[in-house]
Amino acid sequence: MKAQELYVKVGEEFRPTGKFFCAKCRRTSITQSLAEACGVCDRCKEKPSALHKAYCDLCLEKYHAEEKAKRQALFDDAEEVTDYEFVWWSEACVPDVQEILDDCMYDDLKDLPEFVFAMKPIIFRGFEVSQLFDDFDEDSMCEDFTCKDVLVECDVLEEAVRAFNDTNKKTKIFWQEDTTRKVRIPKSEESEV
Repeated sequence: MKAQELYVKVGEEFRPTGKFFCAKCRRTSITQSLAEACGVCDRCKEKPSALHKAYCDLCLEKYHAEEKAKRQALFDDAEEVTDYEFVWWSEACVPDVQEILDDCMYDDLKDLPEFVFAMKPIIFRGFEVSQLFDDFDEDSMCEDFTCKDVLVECDVLEEAVRAFNDTNKKTKIFWQEDTTRKVRIPKSEESEV
């Protein structure tokens, strides 16, 4: 059944919320396709046990098991390292595995994984000025001229961006989980020695 989008009144106008509901059962969903499926599981086509779930409990359990197996396969294939700047732990970039142990000192340490992934720096690659001009030309949809034909001092902008890129070419702009390298978390007895 065709899902309908929910609207909210703002002032005198109605604006779409990005949420949808099934006209048959009136369940709301975060996607149109899920609302049109009338709340059935995306995998087995059975009804989920709660609202706003894409999977039923059994399929969700299977999905988590599959994801855990995929992640374990990455750990199995990763190289163990001791030289790292940061590690990935609990959705955060942490400078040292000892900090993981400190964070968990009041928790049950047996739940700690044996390894965490190291992080790798992502280096600034620079801006492409020609792409900027190409995007402008494409957005203008004018075939008679290019932005370089009408804008003045484009060469000054190009030179400034080249200088900016050169100055920042070795800058680490963020860190990303490196699934090819793993770092062992010491057991609590090892860390106290």
